[in-house]
Amino acid sequence: PAWANSGQHDLREVAGTIDILPTLATLSAGASLPELEIDGKSIAPLLLGFDNATSPHAAYFYRDEAVRVGPWKGRIHPKSKEFELYN
Repeated sequence: PAWANSGQHDLREVAGTIDILPTLATLSAGASLPELEIDGKSIAPLLLGFDNATSPHAAYFYRDEAVRVGPWKGRIHPKSKEFELYN
């Protein structure tokens, strides 16, 4: 669409597959999902390249073994239970 920024975008924001449904709803004429209780959030502003678009998630958790906050990734090793931190 003419209102979206064109070209490639280097996304460094946190998002996941849980965001697909609400994003598609937003992109399809702004449909909303008020009757559904879902964990995902629309990441349409990120995909469309809007200036200053940020992730709608403060943190992204993966099961009970990992978390991502900004550029930081924390992981609990499944066997040793040791905590690992990456940037």
